[in-house]
Amino acid sequence: MKTLLVRSFCFLAAGLLSGGCEKKLGEGVALQDIATDVTSIRVNIGEEGRLYAYPIPYDCTDYEFKWESADPGIATVDDFGRVTSIEVGTTTVYVSQGNIRKEFAVEIYETPLLEQATGYWAFEDATHWGKATRGTDLALSGAGFSSTEGPAAGNGAIRIERQSYLNCTHGINPTGDYVTRYTVMMDFKLPAATRACFMQTKLENDDDVDFFLRGNMYEIGVVGAYTDLRETAIGQIEAGRWYRMFIVVQLGGTTTYYINGVNVGEKQLDMDNRIRMNGEKVLLFADEDGEDETIDVAAVAFWDQNLTKKQMDRIPGF
Repeated sequence: MKTLLVRSFCFLAAGLLSGGCEKKLGEGVALQDIATDVTSIRVNIGEEGRLYAYPIPYDCTDYEFKWESADPGIATVDDFGRVTSIEVGTTTVYVSQGNIRKEFAVEIYETPLLEQATGYWAFEDATHWGKATRGTDLALSGAGFSSTEGPAAGNGAIRIERQSYLNCTHGINPTGDYVTRYTVMMDFKLPAATRACFMQTKLENDDDVDFFLRGNMYEIGVVGAYTDLRETAIGQIEAGRWYRMFIVVQLGGTTTYYINGVNVGEKQLDMDNRIRMNGEKVLLFADEDGEDETIDVAAVAFWDQNLTKKQMDRIPGF
């Protein structure tokens, strides 16, 4: 976990005093007050912050600070003033001894998730369909591309016809030869009731697609590990309707599929499952023998982490 450094200014008195909440107990000079160098702190979600408190008088030898968070669901604090971010929001951290107490305003914020993506494509530029908002521009294979309306007024999208696809540099560093932990988001619509190809990890496009919606419109997932949408609130994929799908891949653990905010399936997939990506690229909406069909796409994004449901919900949608 990264550490967010909070600048502190140590106070000097009859000797060098260290920061934090170092305990000093015993007979001697009694505590009269608590000094702090800041009154507030901002910590990015997933990081740590540090708060410091000092005894007054500074040569006090009889003190033991107690640290507390008013809302541990937002942030926790340990006995040394280390703040751990839990959830976006605000809380108060207190440092005290007896009836002497000081407080810090703590804000846990999150860098917008689309700014954390290793690659993000919004298909808003009709003159350059593969233009990246973040990451590397997409390479277009085939001739079947055109602009179309996105999920909201003024929102663009790309229509990808059969036997055309996108060559995507995902931007995720592999562990060894392959990427086995990642999240991908796709905003898509099927103009007609038909099957759909989403991800192809074979860069030569010489094998079946790896993540697929079958022609019945309700079985979706990694080939051989489909989920049945009829058993979920989604029911099935409907032609002419926009969907947002997340594939949260953790090979060797649980890979989860979400559609329009609904967890539609959890699968235990081995480390060598076909959904693992090579260290640089993946093909989008491709299949080697024509099983791909026309699809409209308004956004694609990749992350080098497993997004949580709360994180997904905070990404602007349609």
